[in-house]
Amino acid sequence: VLASPIYVGGVTGQLKTFLDRMTPVSLPFLEVVDSYSTHKKPEGSRFKGIAFVSNNGFHELYHFDDLTAHCKSLAKMMQAEFLGALLRPHGVILEMAEKFMPEKIAQVYGAAREAGVQLVKTGRIPPELEAGVSQELIPRDKFVQIMNDYFRKAWDGALEKEAAQKE
Repeated sequence: VLASPIYVGGVTGQLKTFLDRMTPVSLPFLEVVDSYSTHKKPEGSRFKGIAFVSNNGFHELYHFDDLTAHCKSLAKMMQAEFLGALLRPHGVILEMAEKFMPEKIAQVYGAAREAGVQLVKTGRIPPELEAGVSQELIPRDKFVQIMNDYFRKAWDGALEKEAAQKE
């Protein structure tokens, strides 16, 4: 299971470094598997698949598309299966939302827990649990308003602090 928030459309530098250093788990020799050239998988390798968990600060689920495609490609390259992904758009408001919509947040956390159970039991994350984790919490326009109000307050506070320091 790989996990990373999305930073500028990709994984964190730490996860990228980890993935780069996984190259030695393959043999240096090449082979073609399902019309795809890749490094040879060592005999007896127990690596079966990749699942991914991610969070981002944007509202729409499509912000995960490139990262999901990358994880699927990585699984294929490692001769493994893509087991599913738990993707949480507009996750930045989860903590605040717990106070205002505890039932909905409980559904998200419940879907995430059950996805973990199913991943262990069946080796896959069912699509309905992926959807439960990714479900919309608030409409996009409301989310944009909340985020802009938050950032405006922080921005104005920083400007006031800077002005006070100059006096």
